[in-house]
Amino acid sequence: MSQYKLIGQDSKEYGPVTVEDVAQWIADGRANGETEVQPEGEEDWRPLREVPELEDLLSGKAPKLAAHAELPPTLDAQPTATEVLEELADRPHTFNVGECMSQGRKAYKANIGLFSLSTLSLMGLNMVAALVPLGGLLAGGPLFGSYNMIMVKRLRGEPARVGNLFDGFKKFMEMFIAYLVVMVATMLAMIPAFGVMGIGAFVMMMMADDGASQSQLITTGVITCGLSVLCILPCYLVWTMLSFALPLVLDKNLPGMEAVKTAWGITKHCKAKCFGLVVSIGIINILPYLPCAVGMGVLAVTDSMTIPALLVVGLGGILLGILVAIVVCVPVAFTTHAVAYEKLFGPRTTEATTE
Repeated sequence: MSQYKLIGQDSKEYGPVTVEDVAQWIADGRANGETEVQPEGEEDWRPLREVPELEDLLSGKAPKLAAHAELPPTLDAQPTATEVLEELADRPHTFNVGECMSQGRKAYKANIGLFSLSTLSLMGLNMVAALVPLGGLLAGGPLFGSYNMIMVKRLRGEPARVGNLFDGFKKFMEMFIAYLVVMVATMLAMIPAFGVMGIGAFVMMMMADDGASQSQLITTGVITCGLSVLCILPCYLVWTMLSFALPLVLDKNLPGMEAVKTAWGITKHCKAKCFGLVVSIGIINILPYLPCAVGMGVLAVTDSMTIPALLVVGLGGILLGILVAIVVCVPVAFTTHAVAYEKLFGPRTTEATTE
């Protein structure tokens, strides 16, 4: 007999259950044609009214059920951070950064089409969300968590597609809470960098008023940028450590805050490794823009181009860098992060999928 999983009105997943159980839910008013259903053996969820073998239940053609029929059981109760940390207590809380980068590159090469298209779709969806007030904040958690899980699934050899970017919206509130906490913690870690950038901007304004040359202003700007990068590193470290919470919500069915606690509970034991991961991912993401930055710096210092010409060259270089980042650097960086996630939280036998 076929069985099904359902998403209840409480947004929890129930099942697997029989047709009779589904009919009982409908009779009790706990399910209708819009209830999300996943038939046994399928990966996609769809409205109950679109499942041929269940649509008759909506018209009352199903046989009458016994009054004592039980409701479907919960698939899995949401665990707590303590329970997950206990499960992971007997494994080493560490990973090798070089190994993560190597496996990440291999996984990217094996899934270049999926990863690149997912990255492009993610950026497009974020741009659309940004058009709505607070849209980026509301959609960020579900989108980034789902994007992470696409990489994680492929590392495990499981099927994944671009449409999985929307999986996080099935656990919207938990994903939003996790993302909000991670963002707040990250912003607090950025306060020193904001201070340095503010002071640098003020100094450059004073120098400009005093008639400083273009090369002097550029030198001051470069120094300010260098100091800002040093101050931003702790911010990226916090983000890298806590952002594991996003896939944890989907992967282990954790509530948002419990996912953040779990991420911190594990990564606090390997801060140095996480810092190495930050530096490695940072280098990967900076690479597309380095040729443009170096070229503009040389041209500016030698005063061989006017400011408008520099801006045109710079814009062209940035656009090219963005293209390379979308196709290569961003997916490689996130896949490297996903490999680290697997080392810390995934099955012990997980290896990167390279075929």
